[in-house]
Amino acid sequence: MIFALTDFAQYLLRNGPYSSGPVVAQGAFLATPDKVSQLHGKIHDGDLIACHPLNSFVSWVVMYVTGSLWSHVGILTSECTVLEAITQGSVERPVSCYFDGKHYLLIKPLNSTFTDERRREIVSRGRSRLGIRYGWGQAIRLGLQTICGFHCGWQIRCSIDVVLLLAAFWLVARPFHWLRLVLGILAVGYVAVVFAGNRSRKKMQERMDAANREVEGRTGLPGSN
Repeated sequence: MIFALTDFAQYLLRNGPYSSGPVVAQGAFLATPDKVSQLHGKIHDGDLIACHPLNSFVSWVVMYVTGSLWSHVGILTSECTVLEAITQGSVERPVSCYFDGKHYLLIKPLNSTFTDERRREIVSRGRSRLGIRYGWGQAIRLGLQTICGFHCGWQIRCSIDVVLLLAAFWLVARPFHWLRLVLGILAVGYVAVVFAGNRSRKKMQERMDAANREVEGRTGLPGSN
């Protein structure tokens, strides 16, 4: 709770990890309208684009829970469009929609060893998913796994927030002894679940490290968890 509020304040004020310095240091740029023309001829089928919105509560939640500066990733095409999954579902839209001065973008080109045919396959696979509804169930499940410590993106600050929130409810529920008992059991159970998820986190981290090495080989740029 305390960490979340502090982090959200930093996000709104563009301070700390959300200041321009850390974002630009990863190779990102502020996408302003005048920069759209610079993309023509510089992006190719299959290149990746990571987004960091400046004013989006939902995006902040994603970044806070995952500990990342990027809310989501899309696939670019040589026609300057982006294939991505947003709350409206899987769509293809002009990448210029992000050039409004309210997004930092990070473009990761695929390694030059990728043939044009392989690049077209990546785009074709992305387009085959157009129209599919956004996987809210999967997103919620992933969020719960992360908060409960069964995902390698787990961060101790999220668990502290959960325990503090339960403690706050416990104090407010003073007149209701049965409710305080339930909240106490939930707090102890939650801490036990987080500790029990340690093995799952390690195994998932190993898989993520392997995937990142593959990304580095394909793009020539460092991958990210």
